[in-house]
Amino acid sequence: EAPLVSTTPAIGTVVTEREIENLPLNGRQFANLGTLAPGTNLMTNSDPTKPDQLVIAVNGGTGRNVNYLIDGGDNTDDTIGGALQNFNLEAVQEFKIQTQQYKAEFGRSTGGVLTVVTKGGTNDLSGSIFEYARRKSLNAETQSEKLAGIGKQAYKRDQYGASVGGPIIKDKAHFFATFEQTKKNTAYTVDTGGALPQYDGKAFGLPLKNDLITAKSTVDLNAKQYLQVRFGYQKVTEKYGASGSVAP
Repeated sequence: EAPLVSTTPAIGTVVTEREIENLPLNGRQFANLGTLAPGTNLMTNSDPTKPDQLVIAVNGGTGRNVNYLIDGGDNTDDTIGGALQNFNLEAVQEFKIQTQQYKAEFGRSTGGVLTVVTKGGTNDLSGSIFEYARRKSLNAETQSEKLAGIGKQAYKRDQYGASVGGPIIKDKAHFFATFEQTKKNTAYTVDTGGALPQYDGKAFGLPLKNDLITAKSTVDLNAKQYLQVRFGYQKVTEKYGASGSVAP
């Protein structure tokens, strides 16, 4: 048989729940999987209040012109660009990154479109709990630490959380909620090559805490109407100290 002809000219990639759960993902940021789509790469977020959140750049762009949609609602930072709020991996059902020729309904973007569907509960009560930890003892010395001769500096990273979902009324109303916290105590060693000798070899602490909460409730009102209410929360706390110490 002749192959089916696509009636939509949009170019993009859908990342399913199975791929999100099984593909290795450093930092557990779901948007990083958007680089599975051709023509995409990761960029540092231009917003200084989101230092631990990467963005997807499309076709050589900076990532500021990608339109982010969560459950059909806008999630784009109108001031800085990129995602307004991040969502942890446990909260994402699937997402699609469109890089070219998307429909007019996505007209707010001059780059790409990232559309996310968050998880809802089912008739079965289920949940998860996880913890990922990294320590200085498992790290190699960085090039700056070797040149300064100061040895490995402070490094402690913990990422943990839990999720739970289930029925409120079987076959009609359901809920899902998830929490994740990332805590880092890392240090950056300065090496200016002698240009600023007073700073060479000094380590500055880069502690950070990132809290993510997502909760969603869904109700099948009738055969034609579906209601969902979602709550999202993100708070990033940074405190910088010298010599690898954590500021109080």
